Amino acid sequence: MHFNKAIESEDVFYQRRKLLFTNEQFDAIYSLDLDDFLNRYDDPFLSGLGNYSNVGVIGDDSDGYVMATTLKLPGISVSNYFSQNWSLESFCYGLVLFKLDSKLYVANPAIREYKKLPAPWEELGPEPSSSSGLGFGFDHSTDDFIVVKWWSLKDGIKFSVYALKTGSWRPIQGRFPYTTGSAFGGTGILLNGGLHWLMKRLEDKSRVIVSLLLADNEVREIPLPPDLTDVGDWDYLPLGLFFRESLCIARTVVEFVDETTATSNNHFWVMKEYGVGESWTKRKFSYGFAFSLLPSGYWRENHVLFYSRVSQELGMYNFNDLSCRDVWIPGFPIVTGAGFYVESLVSLD
Repeated sequence: MHFNKAIESEDVFYQRRKLLFTNEQFDAIYSLDLDDFLNRYDDPFLSGLGNYSNVGVIGDDSDGYVMATTLKLPGISVSNYFSQNWSLESFCYGLVLFKLDSKLYVANPAIREYKKLPAPWEELGPEPSSSSGLGFGFDHSTDDFIVVKWWSLKDGIKFSVYALKTGSWRPIQGRFPYTTGSAFGGTGILLNGGLHWLMKRLEDKSRVIVSLLLADNEVREIPLPPDLTDVGDWDYLPLGLFFRESLCIARTVVEFVDETTATSNNHFWVMKEYGVGESWTKRKFSYGFAFSLLPSGYWRENHVLFYSRVSQELGMYNFNDLSCRDVWIPGFPIVTGAGFYVESLVSLD
């Protein structure tokens, strides 16, 4: 209820959404009011008033004004806070799923409340020594937050789910005919009541988007764009959300101008109508980012914030004039993980 009130007003939504990110040391989680940060810069690019070249940077630390703060949680002492390995995993309705060292936590940063999850093997037995992935979502049928973990086995994918209300893990019976590897999987993307991952069919090793519906644990398939059906096995195709409501797939394509010159183009396929394969629409832009651009979950007007896992930086893309800009957070030249949540009073109890 409180989260719904937070997003029903656009002004309130902008005031309460916060960027969480980690630095190159992975020694803490930091919070930033990105809307307030961007409003400090009188940059024509942000107002979308015309076609501007991809020159310049949004953000600098020349005035020494650092706006990011460390996310502090009770029970984690200051003395060892910066000696542990933090990583952001996923965001859902005001809550955040993160890892501290190898342990999973769900937290509401706004009220500084968190819960440590038991390791799945503590309740379900030994974990398979295989590739695995996570997902975090909300099941409207039970009004509960759900954490999903999967393992890729020889005979298919094995799913287990953790419900915040019950505080325990349970396996989803059976195996599902998919496999994954280092270039697949990742953290599930929540949309339309399901968590989505890019996987491969066991039968013919063709790529497909796999959706696990949280209400009934049903698995469905969503086809990929035709252009991506024959890419190499090791091509990295990250899955994300575009403007919060459309699935998208990103791919970096290197094109050779001549024998010694090459350019990199970031291609995005956006699914305009959920589940309809014919609605995939291709977008393309070139810029000086390294590789692996993916929408971070932040947008305003015609701008989307991207994060690159390879170059470890943030960038803003304007769809009006197809221009891009680097975004530098003062004091944090390298950003190793980024995502958004909306402040709310949602309690973990």
